[in-house]
Amino acid sequence: GLPPAARPVTLLRHVASLYSNPLSVDALVDRLGIGEFSGTTIRRLSGGQKQRVALAASLLGNPEILFLDEPSAGLDPQSRLMVFELIRELRDAGKAIVLTTHLLDDAQRLADYVYIVNHGESVTEGTVPDLLSQSTASQSQRVMTFEAAPGLDTAALVHDGVRCEETRPGSYRLGGALEPADLGRFGRWCAGQGVMPTSVHLASQSLEDVFLAIAASEEPQALKTETR
Repeated sequence: GLPPAARPVTLLRHVASLYSNPLSVDALVDRLGIGEFSGTTIRRLSGGQKQRVALAASLLGNPEILFLDEPSAGLDPQSRLMVFELIRELRDAGKAIVLTTHLLDDAQRLADYVYIVNHGESVTEGTVPDLLSQSTASQSQRVMTFEAAPGLDTAALVHDGVRCEETRPGSYRLGGALEPADLGRFGRWCAGQGVMPTSVHLASQSLEDVFLAIAASEEPQALKTETR
């Protein structure tokens, strides 16, 4: 862990001094916004701020292979995007990055190649497009979510291959082999119910759907996703 009594920039300059050809401390401090809290000791930083300092420390030696464990954990949305950009730049610069995460959205955004690991063994692997096309959660399966009044009768939206459920009060999930006719059916259902959804989102299956399909077929153990 990070020494709790140290201040971020002082710590990073010390870490840089251990390498013969370190990256610029000032450049990393500026890029990761560490200057905003440079006068605060490590023990008083938030989890996301500590995460940024730890990421900077891991990069200072200019490694050819970089291991990142949950790099976006505890970060606010702006910092998360900042870290994503930096990871992409490092990849494009030729760095090999092994990233471990439980956040499937991170894996889908960042990974060139994905391993899903259960009990220490890889249960499936491939590029994100490969996993999406080969999985039982096929590309033809789509999910539409919408927000509306809670407790609505959605029976008219259900037919062979398409199901609808209220995942929490006012949040609905329509999934399956959706076709253009289902969009027309949805519009007619809204008109018949006198419902104007506050939001509608339609997407094809994601890496999270692949993960859940594998989890359902395996023993009910926690799965961990490793990506590189």
